[in-house]
Amino acid sequence: LVMAMVVSRSFRIRCAWVAGLVLIGLPSHLDAARTLHSRVASVRAVSTRSRVVADAQAVPAATTALAQADAVFTDDKRPIILFDGVCNLCNGGVNFMLDWDNPNSIRGNFRFAALQSDIGRALLVRSGRAPDDISSIVLVCADGKAYIKSEAILRIGQKIGGGTPLAPVFPALASAGLFAVPLPVRDTLYDAVAGSRYDLFGRSDSCRVSDDRYNERFVGSVIEGWIDPATGVTA
Repeated sequence: LVMAMVVSRSFRIRCAWVAGLVLIGLPSHLDAARTLHSRVASVRAVSTRSRVVADAQAVPAATTALAQADAVFTDDKRPIILFDGVCNLCNGGVNFMLDWDNPNSIRGNFRFAALQSDIGRALLVRSGRAPDDISSIVLVCADGKAYIKSEAILRIGQKIGGGTPLAPVFPALASAGLFAVPLPVRDTLYDAVAGSRYDLFGRSDSCRVSDDRYNERFVGSVIEGWIDPATGVTA
């Protein structure tokens, strides 16, 4: 019994000693952890767009790709759909949009630009993507947000059908897809089709940048002499 009491007392002393060390050192460790977390958060907070803005300060603002991309939303806040201008599947999707997005109106809910066009490349940079990245459809919004892959398609679907008998159908189906189907599943299906789009549907020899029926819905270059974001050369 005496031995048990001695061991128990010794154990309690050691525990108290360890606890004291932990409590003494805890604030410094917490401060270090907070500092590290703050630094990591700061690094993550530096978006691609912020880096583009910093780079753009080295040249006149009126001639940068970023300035041109922002300019297309000055008087028109409609989102812009960036599509692969030589992809037959993508061009079919544009035709579908023109037919089902308020087809009896000059203006629809969306505008269009080819990924390969000057304004398309500028909008890619504005969206935080490489100017030559044509791997995905991109929905570019006036508030600076951009959506890609399945997210872009379903968000587009939420706003089409106006002026047609299917006006309530497309938004309902698109909303169901956004909330019912997990993003990884949706994007996996998107990537499977997008990665084989040329093999499955072919490609055209020229890049589509307009449509005679709805020229008002296609975005052209806004500023002459803009600087190509990939090469730095004035176009």
